[in-house]
Amino acid sequence: MKHLKKLLALLTVLTLLASVGLAETVTATEETSTAAETSARVVATVNGTPIYETELQEAHTYYTEQGYSVTYAQILEILIETHALRQIITEKGFDQFTDEDQAKFAAEAQEAWNGAIENYVTSYLSEDTEEARTALQGQADQYFRSMGYSPEYLAENMASQEAQNRYIGSLVSADSITREDVQAYLDTVVESQKAEVGESANMYELYQMYMGREYLFTPAGYRRVLHILMKLDEDVMTAYTEASEILTGMKTPAATEDAAEETADAATAEAEAEAKAEVDPFEDLKAALDAMVANGSEAMKAEYTKACTLLDTLKAEPEESEAKEALYTDLEQAITAIAITSLQPTIDEIESRLQNGEEFAAVAKDYNEDPGEDFNEGYKVHPESIMWDPVFRDAAFSAEMTKPGDHSKPVLGSYGVHILYYLADVPEGAVELTDDLYAELAATLLQEKQYDVAETEIREKIEASEITRATEIISELDDNTDEVEIDFDDNNVEP
Repeated sequence: MKHLKKLLALLTVLTLLASVGLAETVTATEETSTAAETSARVVATVNGTPIYETELQEAHTYYTEQGYSVTYAQILEILIETHALRQIITEKGFDQFTDEDQAKFAAEAQEAWNGAIENYVTSYLSEDTEEARTALQGQADQYFRSMGYSPEYLAENMASQEAQNRYIGSLVSADSITREDVQAYLDTVVESQKAEVGESANMYELYQMYMGREYLFTPAGYRRVLHILMKLDEDVMTAYTEASEILTGMKTPAATEDAAEETADAATAEAEAEAKAEVDPFEDLKAALDAMVANGSEAMKAEYTKACTLLDTLKAEPEESEAKEALYTDLEQAITAIAITSLQPTIDEIESRLQNGEEFAAVAKDYNEDPGEDFNEGYKVHPESIMWDPVFRDAAFSAEMTKPGDHSKPVLGSYGVHILYYLADVPEGAVELTDDLYAELAATLLQEKQYDVAETEIREKIEASEITRATEIISELDDNTDEVEIDFDDNNVEP
């Protein structure tokens, strides 16, 4: 199917080559006769229909401009298939159009041409006067025609595309696709996707986030959660972020040493020692904690007192003390508690309403600061998820979240304070075959079946055709290039 898509795309690109591109080359013979004669050389024939070097060069440009390195011999075989496809379309009469059809193509082409002219004018217009517009319209018309475009070209292109659509559409009827076919196709797609990522939620999300995959199945272990996001006061968030960064540096001595070295005024050992002495992360952390509670409530100050006590204990511990790791963890939790407590009145209101039996979604709508949340679907989270803030992910599977209907304790993430709600488990396996998905898969399956038939017809057409190749010309062209041959039928290569 990938191969036929390539042929159809190339057929559209080359539709007018013989009438436009070759004509332009021949017109240029007065100035560059040798080049024109070379361009007009016949490199192959398909049932007597010539393939000119001009067409070969145009196809070569089509691929190289997309970043592919190809040989002229490869391009020639593709052109032979393209001409075979064109002859099939002509033999079956799909390129025969009524006067009404031609008028429709001409009108749509003129509309597209006018739109292109207007876009050009809009892009380059510096003074909006009738004279300036008229001048730019003339420039645009000349520019597009110099590139081989015209309303007539666009109309022919539209006719070519319609002929392709008619041919492909004739091969397999949409009515022949049954629901059982679509279900079987879905099952095949799901098995293929599972083979790609296995049971790894990590890979499942990685491929979706960074490679644009759209998976039609869900690995085991996912659940849907709702949440209430409450953002911290800006000053509190700034001070909390600073305190967290200082604490991280304290846990990683190299970071503190680097900071000290940056403040050194001299390169001498004595100056560096003095600079290091000037850096006291305990004092810096204490200052950040002070900033967090500068306008804080009594509850915040109570948490602040706990944090300061832990900080003093940590400072008094010997450098190699095994207790320091636990103290760092406790201090980190204490700093987080100060920040969360800044929203305690709101948290208490939410908790009271939930305890009184109100629906979580109803309560969330009064407090939530996440503008993108869908209260019907929620967020799909897995214990191994990589697409969520780790704090959010871990809270979704915390001890309080044992069954649908449970809600978590307040947690502080990178966006603010969250209270999560366990909405439902996500069924493992293939997604539900909804009407919309059915229509999408049915269309894809129909196209695959149509393309399979078309590829068979093209092969049969080529086998029954009289084909000649100017191998010496092709060898000459390939000898003068450094292109490397590639496999267009490889699934990883899709022009």
